[in-house]
This record gives sequence, C-alpha cells and structure tokens, in this order.
Amino acid sequence: MRIIIGGAGEVGRGVARALYDEGQDVVLIDTDPTAIKEAQSIDAFVLMGDVSRRDALKEAGIRDAHVYIAATGSDERNMLSCALARDLLEEELPLEKYPNRQPLLTIARIHDGDLIADEEDRLSRWSGVDVAICPHQASIDRLTAGLKSSSLSEVLPLGGDAWIVEVEVTNESESLANFTLGQAEENIDGLPKAFTLCRKGQSAFVPDEHTVVSAGDRLVFATIGEHTFKRVSKAAGHIEPPYPDVPRVAIFGATQLGRQLAMKYLKEGAWVTVLDDRLEAANELVGSSIGSSQAA
Repeated sequence: MRIIIGGAGEVGRGVARALYDEGQDVVLIDTDPTAIKEAQSIDAFVLMGDVSRRDALKEAGIRDAHVYIAATGSDERNMLSCALARDLLEEELPLEKYPNRQPLLTIARIHDGDLIADEEDRLSRWSGVDVAICPHQASIDRLTAGLKSSSLSEVLPLGGDAWIVEVEVTNESESLANFTLGQAEENIDGLPKAFTLCRKGQSAFVPDEHTVVSAGDRLVFATIGEHTFKRVSKAAGHIEPPYPDVPRVAIFGATQLGRQLAMKYLKEGAWVTVLDDRLEAANELVGSSIGSSQAA
C-alpha cells in the first residue's frame, strides 16, 4: 500500500519509519534540505518538493496512493495539500470513468483545534481532510482526565467521550482480585470490558471471562464517559482523592497549548491563573477571551 507523507520533519519521519517497518510503500516530501538528508536513513522514497504544489504530489505518485498524511508544521499547508491531493486524484482518475478506483484517505496534523472546531461532519467536504489529528487537544484531554483519576496508569482519549484506561489491580481489590473476569463483571455493576491483561514476566494477552485476575495485574479497559473512571479505580482497589467542584488551576506558560488548556478548565468552571514572563504574551492573553474570564 502506497502512503505519501507531506513533511519530513520529526513527526513525518517517525510515521514513515513505523509504516515502513510494517512493510508499507512510503513516500516522503519536504522542501527542507536538512529534513530530506535526515530522512535518507529511512528506506523510503524521499522527494524534494512542496506539498502545496500539484507537480510535487503528482511526482510522488498520488494517483497510486491509498493514504496521504499531511504532517508539515503549518496547519494551512496541511489542509491545502489534502485538498490538492484529493483534487489531483479526481483530475487524474475521474470517478465517473474509474468507479472502482482505490479511495484516498487524507489525514492532516492540525495544531490549532479552533480551525476545525465543530466541523467534524463538514470537514472532509470543504477541506479535503478525512481525519484531523490535533496533538494539543489529545494532550489536554489526557491531562485533564488523568488528574481526575490519578490512580489510572494511562488514559487515552478516542474521541466522542470514548476512552482507553489502564489500571493496576491492588491487594485491596475485593471484587476483582482472585476472581475471573466473568465473575468480576457480575460482582461490579457497570464494569467496562477488559480487552488486555498485562502480567509481570509475561507478554500481554487478551483475557476472556475465565481469566483469573491477580493483584499486580494491569488491565486495559475500553469505556464510555469520564464518570466510569472512578468505577474502574474502585474495582481495582484504589481510593481516589476527592476532586474539587471548583478547582484552582495554575498554568505556567501562555503558549498555544497553555491557552487551550486554560480554556478547557474555564469551560469546566475552574478558577485559572496563567503565568508567563513574556510581556507580549501576557498582554495578548489579557485581551483574549481567556483574560475576560476567571483567569489572570
């Protein structure tokens, strides 16, 4: 399967290396000679070119591609290149002439989540982006959710209030430790389904209803809603400290990530203080919607 990656920076190279290890046919495009040179260590086709130009995408073989990933440092360029890739494919292989052609999946890395806020249903139509990945938003979701349930080893957002959570079973677990998963699901009302069990000295495996859970095991659950976190923690024998109704949050750094994190907490009713030693950043924050809220 041919996968074209626009942007040979650290992210693009990391994705390319992982895909190549899976046996995929990978093409990397970038305008930066340094990035191109560093990408030579990956056994992939590396092309010097601008992803916002049709000729570069055509040379990369967009008509034969199954996936296009835009991973440059510019949100606008990522979205534009996805639109160009889709338009170029339609130009090269019109759907009315080639009804059985391989569809192209476009994926864009978007830093500014405001660009695509509330656009999930319309995004592909107007931008050409099928899947938008916002690394900042994912980090914020993981951080805010993880603080509410600090006993969880890992919290991964999947979107739509769906989560993957990992927890270690303790000796204090009264309904999970030394029971089979089937028995635990009967004992604990609303316990999500565990799909992975990690046991010391063994490879992770997919458990079934007959698997006996022991203290020290780490279970991975797929669940819906943050309200289920405490249920999982309690089942594993953890006692969660109370989370305040109106938390006071201090954020050091008025970066884009810091501002987005502040907005997240403000929407949840928290008192937020943002600190930054850069006068320009502080003035910009004061004049924003954050500055007019319960923030300083």
